[in-house]
Amino acid sequence: MGRCNPQSLAVPDSLKHLDGLGDVQVLYKTSVTSMDLHAKTVKTSSGKSLHYDKLIIATGATASK
Repeated sequence: MGRCNPQSLAVPDSLKHLDGLGDVQVLYKTSVTSMDLHAKTVKTSSGKSLHYDKLIIATGATASK
């Protein structure tokens, strides 16, 4: 399994203004029920089907003590 720096995965504040602009769409608190990697589509729990060119899946995290 590879390793990465968590800061490299976070969306920097300087890019958060891109949410909803142009070709960038950020979906918060959205469950994906299926993915078709060949067709580049995901289906959400609400039944919505979305096409993507590039996809980031952020599943969340909890800090350990």
